[in-house]
Amino acid sequence: MHIEAHKPGPNFDPAPCNFDPQILPELILQQQLAKEKGENPPYHRIQGGQKDWETVCQLYENSPVKGKVVANVEVIVNPIFSNAFYSTLELLEERGKKPLFQACWESEPQNLGDNAECETQMRRKVNGELQAKAKKAFDIKSNKEFKHTKVVPMFHGTRKSVLDDIFSVNLANVVPINGGLFGRGVYHTSSAQYAQIYAQKTGEEALLMNWVCFSSVYPVVHHPKVEDDVRDQKDPRWLKLTDMQKKKHWMYLTGKPGVIAPNYNAHYALVSRTMHENIEDFYPFIFGREHHYDELVTFNPSQVLPRYLVTLASNKIYKPLRNYTLHDFQEAVRQVSDLPKLIEILSHKAFQAAPTSEDLVVLGHLWCLQKINNQAVKQESIQYLKTNRVFEEVWRPDPLHRAAISIDELFKPCTSKQLVDMGENPFEKIETLIDKKKYDEAMHSLSFRFCSNADAVSCFIYLFQLLPYTNMIDVIAKNLPSLIGRSPNEVELH
Repeated sequence: MHIEAHKPGPNFDPAPCNFDPQILPELILQQQLAKEKGENPPYHRIQGGQKDWETVCQLYENSPVKGKVVANVEVIVNPIFSNAFYSTLELLEERGKKPLFQACWESEPQNLGDNAECETQMRRKVNGELQAKAKKAFDIKSNKEFKHTKVVPMFHGTRKSVLDDIFSVNLANVVPINGGLFGRGVYHTSSAQYAQIYAQKTGEEALLMNWVCFSSVYPVVHHPKVEDDVRDQKDPRWLKLTDMQKKKHWMYLTGKPGVIAPNYNAHYALVSRTMHENIEDFYPFIFGREHHYDELVTFNPSQVLPRYLVTLASNKIYKPLRNYTLHDFQEAVRQVSDLPKLIEILSHKAFQAAPTSEDLVVLGHLWCLQKINNQAVKQESIQYLKTNRVFEEVWRPDPLHRAAISIDELFKPCTSKQLVDMGENPFEKIETLIDKKKYDEAMHSLSFRFCSNADAVSCFIYLFQLLPYTNMIDVIAKNLPSLIGRSPNEVELH
């Protein structure tokens, strides 16, 4: 999701890479508060929503760190990353359509004698593991599915001291701790346990969960023809191999700055735990043996969308953000005391469906009206509500009175109560709904007129007519005080 600094509003990252929209109100508020201070931070860290926790915990539970649970999940929102990631998805999608950029490892000649079939089986196994974890990306905004490009959630272990750099400029192709066994790229793994091993080597571990995209991956293997313990390019047994034979083995990639061939955009390996000079290390699994972890290597930073900062602890520290409800929306509206007309009209959103992502952006801007003091910044939120959301959504159920109120009047501060002008026949729609026996919809529409200039006596007549057929007490109770407050004295309630 891209949140432009100069024009706050949602623009989703493709699913499943998008974050929980429940964080939108807090994100909008953070952006505007930063602007009020004259700041323009490249990213924001927001407490994760329920969807974010579920995404992280689902992957974490596949290979958890012993004695640790996911204690907190923070969402990283950087619009530059989102734009770059989406552009890379589109580029890889187009390349995926061209034979020049498609994987060709199955059709390559086998050069290590009788082990050719073993090599093919191993690469198929490696490739199959990644494909099973990966998902097709889907652009919610344009309703577009990426058919040739996939995304996969992966962990990355790093140091706390570099988090600000990572969240500002993304991960860099620096030499990894292991020297870059499968190339000098950015390393990820689907195992939190494995990522934590490397993070702990830094002495100040931090765990990220990112989305990584690819269209053509090279499956890395320890070739079955090469002895199990050949792990050094100075080994005489390695030096005896021809160049073509070396290219079939994972050591050919060590320290290389890019992909093995232009038609690939990632390397992927399944690794096993082994003892090497009394030190526990991890190398590509040997044919016929089980693997413990995996490693995905990419060489273009924009193939990675840093998404979550994951905190591990013996107990859960924070809970996910609760889902905002229409009650939160109503409470925010009530707090905007200097805009009574906005309060009056937006309060009727309570009778629509649960808040959408766009509604949550509205909630964020309502918070800004409460907490932002800078008038220029505050005006941005008012302008957003005026032009983007208020009339598009709020007026949809009752379009009859839409033209009765000007935008200027809607946001004009006043001290006295202003009633919505319902037009010449405010009950025409209600009569139509009653004739169609749509009693709940009729009561819904009638309740809006309790706070309007519609004739109070007629409101009571229709109310008593509808009561035997509907049980919308919550709708009635909320707006009934407004009706009573402007009713003639002779009206009696029974």
